[in-house]
Amino acid sequence: MAVETSVTLKFVRSCLDEDGDGGAGSHSIKAELDDEKNKGKTCFMYGEKIYFNIFTCPEDMVLSLTPTDGKVFKETDGEKTIDEELIQFIKEKEASLSYPVATLIATQWMGNGLGSLAAIGCSVVQAGEEGTAIAKVKYKSNFKGYSVSLPFRDADEYPVTILIEERAT
Repeated sequence: MAVETSVTLKFVRSCLDEDGDGGAGSHSIKAELDDEKNKGKTCFMYGEKIYFNIFTCPEDMVLSLTPTDGKVFKETDGEKTIDEELIQFIKEKEASLSYPVATLIATQWMGNGLGSLAAIGCSVVQAGEEGTAIAKVKYKSNFKGYSVSLPFRDADEYPVTILIEERAT
């Protein structure tokens, strides 16, 4: 019988606006596992690197990463293409995307159209006119790539939390 163990990785997301009140203002942070570099794995052995990406707005935000255990390494910066995200406009001119927008690539209106879209904030787009509609959007978002590694611990599962904060400049 083979012996197995795994590491569970958890993330904490922090959002700060200019007033520091945690609102969804002009500053945001989003973190997620890098499916490509992790090769789709969600279970990791001690000693393996777990890759994750951090999306920030503004893009040049200075970060502080504090793990509860293990070591965090800066890997590489990159770009993610979001091929298809549906967004709703309900009697509005603005809608939010899941990631900060670096480049809008394409918009397809699903029925009612509200004109062309323009990025007006971290992850906010604005239509040409107000109304009720759904748009399928393709866009690019930039990220900072990191990894975390943990030496063997005497536990079947061992959670690690990484606090990701904007650092004052």
